[in-house]
Amino acid sequence: MAALLGARPREVVFTASGSEANLLALRGAVPARGRTRTRVIAQATEHPAVLETARALRRLHGTRVTVLPVGGDGLLDPAALEAALGEDTALVSVMAAGNETGALQPVAELAAPARARGALFHCDAAQAAGKVPLDVRALGVDLLTVAGHKMYAPKGTASAVRARRRAAGTGRLRRRPGARTAGRHAERGAGRRSPRRRPRHGR
Repeated sequence: MAALLGARPREVVFTASGSEANLLALRGAVPARGRTRTRVIAQATEHPAVLETARALRRLHGTRVTVLPVGGDGLLDPAALEAALGEDTALVSVMAAGNETGALQPVAELAAPARARGALFHCDAAQAAGKVPLDVRALGVDLLTVAGHKMYAPKGTASAVRARRRAAGTGRLRRRPGARTAGRHAERGAGRRSPRRRPRHGR
């Protein structure tokens, strides 16, 4: 899976469905952006797993949700996205290929202005994986999700990729301010030892 998506093996998290992968991406990343980045931008033709999760974030966390229309060709205009971006944007979500129209979005062109404004970029690539080349770094996305059954894998399999960036000219991973996710907190806790329990006698 990592080789298919141009990712590192440690960046891949397996889930039980594409919907769960989308939910994990949005609900893991958006609340962690803090109080200054409280808006999600998505296109109108996103999968319900993305749109409904965005609405759940609005209901549970007060996240503002902006849904952008697509043109007659099913594509999101990069200029429209750039105009909608603000300093409060936490995450932009755009699917790679439409699940109804098959329209291929210009993901790299859309991700560039979003990341330049400090927003995370999520791409639902369920309909594209295994059909068109995908590389998380070439696309410039932070989060990418795929579904196994869309490429003849067993049902109940999917994955989410959290791409880590390296700062230019260094070998260190670049950490964007406010971009911590629940996964990072889990990584921190993985190395901690749980307190020992005293053995109970008489058993």
